[in-house]
Amino acid sequence: FPYTTLFRSSSSQRVADIAEAAGSQVIWTPVGSIHVARVMMQVNAVIGGEGNGGIIFPEHQYCRDGAMTVAKVLEIMTERDRRLSELVNEIPKRYMDKTKVTCRDRDAAMQHIQSSVHGNVDTTDGVKIWYDDGWLLIRPSGTEPIIRIFVEAETEMRAHELLELGMNMTKGC
Repeated sequence: FPYTTLFRSSSSQRVADIAEAAGSQVIWTPVGSIHVARVMMQVNAVIGGEGNGGIIFPEHQYCRDGAMTVAKVLEIMTERDRRLSELVNEIPKRYMDKTKVTCRDRDAAMQHIQSSVHGNVDTTDGVKIWYDDGWLLIRPSGTEPIIRIFVEAETEMRAHELLELGMNMTKGC
């Protein structure tokens, strides 16, 4: 791949869909812009970001930059002579949801979850289970006594099913 982009593990699969269509490789990192920025420096990435919309442009600076993001969006709109709504409509549709569960022993809960799941699993940041039509990420909060559950799927119903699955996996935490 000629370009590398980095995004945190809870970011939308749409990032990978778009990056791969453009001939770019996506590397998923733990949550936190500092993690994204550090790996960006190591692999000489062209862009990075987080699911909350914070985008990092290394040619400018290695931190999230809202003003640069707006400038880049305006540049794309001008180059393609398209309205923002038209550009947004070109992005593959996915459905995301999230919740949190209070947990007394996050480490034990995460070990139990990790040992009980099989298939396409990524442990970059918590336990992310990939399915053909979406994914489920369960990760401990770094600041609160909770476990966060993130999901994304091709349909709203499937996103709801995955969220329920994640909540069931954390019961008794």
